[in-house]
Amino acid sequence: MIRIAICDDQKEFLETLALLVDKICMQEHTLTVFSNPKELIDTLKSKEKPDFDIILTDIEMPELNGIEMAKESLTAKPGLQIIFITNYSDYVETAFSVEPVYYLLKPVCEENLCIALNKAITKIDENRKNTFNFINKHNAFRIPFCEITYVESMKRTIKIHHAESSSDFLMKLDDFMKQAPNNFLRVHKSFVVNMDMVKNIQKNSIRFFNGDSVPVSKPKYTEVKNQILSYWGAKL
Repeated sequence: MIRIAICDDQKEFLETLALLVDKICMQEHTLTVFSNPKELIDTLKSKEKPDFDIILTDIEMPELNGIEMAKESLTAKPGLQIIFITNYSDYVETAFSVEPVYYLLKPVCEENLCIALNKAITKIDENRKNTFNFINKHNAFRIPFCEITYVESMKRTIKIHHAESSSDFLMKLDDFMKQAPNNFLRVHKSFVVNMDMVKNIQKNSIRFFNGDSVPVSKPKYTEVKNQILSYWGAKL
């Protein structure tokens, strides 16, 4: 199931685009439309309401533009696929600060929309396969690595901080690292961080985009800093 949201302050375009997405998307999906970007963010942050996998959004909207809305949405749901749709090409450079999967100009070409949706769904499928798995006598858990901000070790358990919640597992940090992809880095004897979630690194701590922070081991600071900068540089 793919969960799609569309946000545009022009009602007529919103309805037209929704019909086009329903026509193009062959995969089982849900579709929710918003004319107000703040309402979309509130929905993503609300634990009582379903979240989304793909957001198609206009950029120029009153109160909050689509780029700022995308930044807030990604903080609430890392791994979200953003497709920008706008009348203007001037925003391309700024828009790519949130790494959208595609950038479409109005009027929307059906062929290009199809390409954009297929790219987004391919990325979602890749992320869903790349998950942390934990099985015990009573339950089985799967958490996409792309949604994990950091992992904290507490005696015989680890606490995985993901999206806007956390989950505890009876496991050693070393065993978590055996599953984790190479964007996870141990920065302290009790903390592992997802380098994709790091906003900045200071002498004593690492701060994430969601506002959380974790300590950095003093003896490891230079090594940790260099590894994070090297990883960022490889992705630029």
